[in-house]
Amino acid sequence: MIPSWWPGRIACMEISLATVIATGLTGRQARWVLGARFLPDAAHAWAEVPEGAVGRDIGDAVDRPWIPVLAVP
Repeated sequence: MIPSWWPGRIACMEISLATVIATGLTGRQARWVLGARFLPDAAHAWAEVPEGAVGRDIGDAVDRPWIPVLAVP
């Protein structure tokens, strides 16, 4: 839910970046990943921790996997 006072959007980029920052502040390690896939074309951002991906949509990733384009440690 977006607060009424927030002037911008809150989507996968903002949520995943906030997750990486919060994880870093707690002393854990995470990577911020921007990725894409084809058919239909789509872009997505998620966080990766040693246990796996956080916030990546895996329900339909079997036949249309997300391809990491940029990963920021």
